[in-house]
Amino acid sequence: MPNQKHPMMKCGHRANGIAKGPDDTETPICVLCGGLTDNAEITVPEPDLSKRIAKCCYCNREKPSDSKLGLAFFEHCPSEEFDSYYCGCRGWD
Repeated sequence: MPNQKHPMMKCGHRANGIAKGPDDTETPICVLCGGLTDNAEITVPEPDLSKRIAKCCYCNREKPSDSKLGLAFFEHCPSEEFDSYYCGCRGWD
């Protein structure tokens, strides 16, 4: 099921921010990659995540990549065995 509020971006992350254009239009953006690559502003079709697992980038806690609750800082890594996300194990500030 496509995630309309947080679409997948070409950089591999889910959109985690909104960019406002000069005419006040809002478009999704990856704030982690914004300014580093144009791929942070390009949405891509939703990949099939139904059989993939994401690991926390710090503690390796595993969750299904297609988690209905969403995974913070999710990154789809199709050329690797696991996707990546952050579970909150080191705090949120």
